[in-house]
Amino acid sequence: MTKMIFLVHGRLPYNNLKRDPVLRNLLLSLPIRKVIFSNADEVHVAKVLSRLGLEGCFERIICFESLNSSNLDTSSDDGSESDSKTSTNSDTDDTPPPLPVTPIICKPSPQAFELALKIANVDPKKTLFFDDSIRNIKTGKSSGLHTVLVGSWNRGNGVDYALESIHNIREALPELWEVDEKMKNQRLSSKIALDTSFNGDEFNQISDAKYECLLFDLDDTLYPFNSGLAKEITKNIQEYMIEKLGMEENVPELCISLYKIYGTTMAGLKAIGYNFDYDDFHSFVHGRLPYDMLKPDPLLRNLLHSLPIRKLIFTNGDMAHANRALKRLGLEDCFEGILCFETLNPDKGTVDEEEAGSVIFDINQYMSNPNSDIDLPKTPVVCKPFEEAFKQVFEMANINPKKTLFFDDSVRNLQTGKLVGLHTVLIGNSQRIKGVDHAFESIHNIKEGLPELWEDMEKLKSVTYSRKVAIETSVRA
Repeated sequence: MTKMIFLVHGRLPYNNLKRDPVLRNLLLSLPIRKVIFSNADEVHVAKVLSRLGLEGCFERIICFESLNSSNLDTSSDDGSESDSKTSTNSDTDDTPPPLPVTPIICKPSPQAFELALKIANVDPKKTLFFDDSIRNIKTGKSSGLHTVLVGSWNRGNGVDYALESIHNIREALPELWEVDEKMKNQRLSSKIALDTSFNGDEFNQISDAKYECLLFDLDDTLYPFNSGLAKEITKNIQEYMIEKLGMEENVPELCISLYKIYGTTMAGLKAIGYNFDYDDFHSFVHGRLPYDMLKPDPLLRNLLHSLPIRKLIFTNGDMAHANRALKRLGLEDCFEGILCFETLNPDKGTVDEEEAGSVIFDINQYMSNPNSDIDLPKTPVVCKPFEEAFKQVFEMANINPKKTLFFDDSVRNLQTGKLVGLHTVLIGNSQRIKGVDHAFESIHNIKEGLPELWEDMEKLKSVTYSRKVAIETSVRA
């Protein structure tokens, strides 16, 4: 099943899609939950959103993997399961046999909608569902959703609204923005009460919080190195180098050298001239991981949920790996978004002949004499610890580094983060070094090590509560 998905989406020319700043502004102007519900796989969805410039516009993605998590490793690819269920009474009964039932959960089946509503914790009676498929729209309507057909002005049965383009959403559904304006008016009347009843010190307690965003690495940061998953990743990378790239000598040493120089072994392999498919690499390295080595972490989940502040993932890994790891940890709904390989490298889904060198650069020889006049080749991959990766993340996610805490287990990543203005937290080692503002043995030490995050929240609660009467009076008026 996963092989078929790779063949269909892995070879798509995603550069046919162009950035859509108009739609991005429309989506960001609405302070309302926005969720993707797609039959496609998560890697395809991430690449499409990244190409469109919409990667930070949605709370979460519900896709093939979300709906079929129990089928991913057990489905048969050879059709043997369905063949065994074929009816044998066709000679004695003229009634046509029933259609076989697919094991895949997807739109337009009611089961897919029921599961999606459950995963996203959505009330269908208060949800607008946008789709270009009439069949999907009809099932959505029968599930209690308000429906919007996109791509046609013709309203049919089960269609509440019809738009020629998604860009017509504001003209067709002005009530979405009218509700927002009412909320702004209420906030304005509340502000008048605040201005007349708060002194400067109290107002600063609300407006001058030190941090606005928490930016987290994933691997060996949100779960400990001793989980064993890092060793499995390294083993799979080395096996890929041997089995797929034909390397025979010094593979472990080369793997380490490339990681140290380029941030990831994959980025290093590309730099020194190896040509391979990025999706194939990720599938081989991450697709075979024993994710059951990761255990749910309710303590970390509660810590994250107790902080009403933006939280984002910033990882060099691929989207599928990030989603699987977060799901195993029970943290899949703790973050606003995931900034990953596909986000930073939207054009790199397939083999690019222009990236391949005619000669493989001898990195081991270079490492034995690093002071030579030979220049290191550059990698086409955008990733940590390079400044370009950080700058792209700041722009994509609208992050102010001066008000952002960055958590990572890599000192190199943290030192670059410090250079570009972030406040830095080393995870996995309590020894502070250059470029590190805070150092914790475990991510679980965040509350003891950074009590100001919770203190700012308590100050806000205290000030808000003490002025509640003034706010309520002005809103009612």
